[in-house]
Amino acid sequence: MSIGHNPYVLLTKYELEDALEKSKRRPKFYALRLAEKLFGLDVLIKSTPYGIGGKAALNPVILDAIKCNENLFVKYLDSKFS
Repeated sequence: MSIGHNPYVLLTKYELEDALEKSKRRPKFYALRLAEKLFGLDVLIKSTPYGIGGKAALNPVILDAIKCNENLFVKYLDSKFS
């Protein structure tokens, strides 16, 4: 399944459900779980979003897809629980 409507950023349905379950319906935790699955924990530890401090930059396409998917998640929660 594509993340953030980006056809180049993909996860399986199981991985998305796992991220949702582990996030406990909190958007920031959901975004963090997606980042862990898309980048891998080892890459996240060695990088920053913009490559500050001599560390490698994370892929901006994947970061944008996560932000877009997080916004969709927030809208879903708002519609379901309001």
